[in-house]
Amino acid sequence: MAQTRGFNVKGNRVIYRELYHCIHSNEVKRKQGNRETKRPQSARARNVNCAASLHLRIERKRLPYSHSLEVELKFTHNHVINSAEALSFRRVEEEVHQEFINLFRDGHSPSSALYAHEDSLHLNASDEQELMEILADRAKNPDYDYVAKIFQQYRESALGSRNSKPMFERLKQIVEDYDDSGQ
Repeated sequence: MAQTRGFNVKGNRVIYRELYHCIHSNEVKRKQGNRETKRPQSARARNVNCAASLHLRIERKRLPYSHSLEVELKFTHNHVINSAEALSFRRVEEEVHQEFINLFRDGHSPSSALYAHEDSLHLNASDEQELMEILADRAKNPDYDYVAKIFQQYRESALGSRNSKPMFERLKQIVEDYDDSGQ
């Protein structure tokens, strides 16, 4: 679940408090502001006003007791939670993000990095059902647009813009390394 709100602990009574919401709730739309929806008539709507939430709270007066954490769970989703469509809205995991950056460092383009990643998912899956779930889950198998965006960010950080001085210095270094290798 995505975090709705993190609370600053001000007094002595509450030590920890967090509120999480479903990624299909109205909170997502509220956080993003009045952005224009690209395809308002699409059946793939993210905001379906799901009321599912999780509220965690630790109060100081409950610390001496064995159960000091108060959990309020509203598990009333108004959509199917384990469908391919619901999984396609998840955030990409950090380890998957780092795996793509490592592939870009090895010289992959966005499409070849995505192909190599999907190939490793195929090899690591134990059966057909697990493979289908992994391929549908955006947290483990991001779409091409996300991978291309990571590649643009990587290229900007590693080489600078397309016609900038750091890019030409990097190309000069690659040419010198190639010349020194004697190939």
